[in-house]
Amino acid sequence: MIKNVVVAIGVTEVLIGSVTLLTSIISWTLALYNKPLAVTIFVISASLVSLLLGIGLLKLRTWARKLIIFFAGYVILTKVLILSGIIVLSGALETSISPGIKNSVSMIYHAFILMFFTRCPVKDKFK
Repeated sequence: MIKNVVVAIGVTEVLIGSVTLLTSIISWTLALYNKPLAVTIFVISASLVSLLLGIGLLKLRTWARKLIIFFAGYVILTKVLILSGIIVLSGALETSISPGIKNSVSMIYHAFILMFFTRCPVKDKFK
């Protein structure tokens, strides 16, 4: 059961990273990407981290488990700050998905990540 969930999350991270990286590069190459350079660099960097993180999870690497816990906590904290109005985005990272849906799905996914990967039986699989 644990292995199946780890594989599902690993594959999800690989897909998110791959699709984001591929679409960003294609859009940028075809001059369809009108985001500032800093946003482009951030999106490409984040997609590479997601891709490598997914591969690390599939290989049951300890660094990948620790890194996904860190990023899940970071994302949840960021979403809470955004939802409370402490952080206001300029809109440069916005997508066609409504912010309410995107933030809700992200919070649920990352909360699950935190709860799942901090359990002792899961941690033991990564030794």
